[in-house]
Amino acid sequence: MFPHDGKNSANPGIEAHWENGGFGTGYPVIDKDGPEIYADLLNHAAGRAGVGGQGAGEA
Repeated sequence: MFPHDGKNSANPGIEAHWENGGFGTGYPVIDKDGPEIYADLLNHAAGRAGVGGQGAGEA
């Protein structure tokens, strides 16, 4: 995810670690999958665009 405000998030909501080596040499194991992050990301994007509230062109 690369929203317009410059933030970025690779694999949002996922926490993982690597087994049998480091990044790229072992394999990833997912420790946590937090799908609730997608609602937060959508709300953040909508807020930055001025959707559903005060934004560009609204008083």
